[in-house]
Amino acid sequence: MAVNALHSAYAWIVSAIFPRHCVRCGEEGRLLCRWCTGVVEFGALPFAYANPVVRELLRSWKYMGDLSARDALLAKATAAWSERPLEAEAIVAIPLAGRRLRDRGFNQAEDIANWLSDRTGLPVVRALQRRDSFGYQAKREKEDRATAMEVSPFVVEGTVTGRFLLVDDVMTTGATIEAAKRVLLAAGAQHVEHFTLIAG
Repeated sequence: MAVNALHSAYAWIVSAIFPRHCVRCGEEGRLLCRWCTGVVEFGALPFAYANPVVRELLRSWKYMGDLSARDALLAKATAAWSERPLEAEAIVAIPLAGRRLRDRGFNQAEDIANWLSDRTGLPVVRALQRRDSFGYQAKREKEDRATAMEVSPFVVEGTVTGRFLLVDDVMTTGATIEAAKRVLLAAGAQHVEHFTLIAG
């Protein structure tokens, strides 16, 4: 997609002007240098948002479009991954609103969904759309998030049947995941479980 190519070019220019430094030790070259990659413990999935290395990699990926941060997180996730019983038949990524997707150029939840598809063999399907009028959850106070979800930000795309695994990057209060679950179940899904890369 042209937006992705533009976003990648922008990230390359930024990294050329402002070289990457390891988020842990400050060494120039990579967001997580070879030494720190080997010694930093991320723990079990989901990773803790309180971990400053996890938090900085997420910020660089999600808000600055640095795909090396995504790759570092998913490499650690692959190392931490352990098989678990899943009842799902397909994976659904929590969608971004169209305006935010255009601004960002990618949906990080889709990247995680595709990574998870490689681990489980489950297909990724588009079953949800997000309304444009709900703003940024990350900027809301925790108490406001549940209130904001009383009118669902999600609508179902097409016919929904079967069992689904919802995927998002970060879970704080769980309000976003629960809102998406309710919409899918109301539309005919038999079962909905969830996976998030980071929690806290």
